[in-house]
Amino acid sequence: MKEKVKVELDEQIKCTKPFELKETLESIREKIKEKIGNAFFLDKDGNIVDKEDEKDMNLEDILLDSKIIKLKSSETNESNKKEINNNNSNPIINGNKESNNSKNTKKIKV
Repeated sequence: MKEKVKVELDEQIKCTKPFELKETLESIREKIKEKIGNAFFLDKDGNIVDKEDEKDMNLEDILLDSKIIKLKSSETNESNKKEINNNNSNPIINGNKESNNSKNTKKIKV
């Protein structure tokens, strides 16, 4: 059975297309690759789906009740990875004792 689904990339609707509920994410990517580029699918909880898992997952696995597939652009993900890597230098995160000198510690967003 086909479902008419909205494809949302970085919180902007890119297209609306009919897909089978059992269709793999890999197949869906091929059909909409011009609209989504290298973007990552997000699962129902908003977590990134690894591209290697796309052949084993289907539309049902990620489709929200509102009939929307959410994706996040690869550029956004790269900047998030850089921010996380920069925050790893924080002595609190690395398990070292916190310095009494607040100038030596970085604040991170959680």
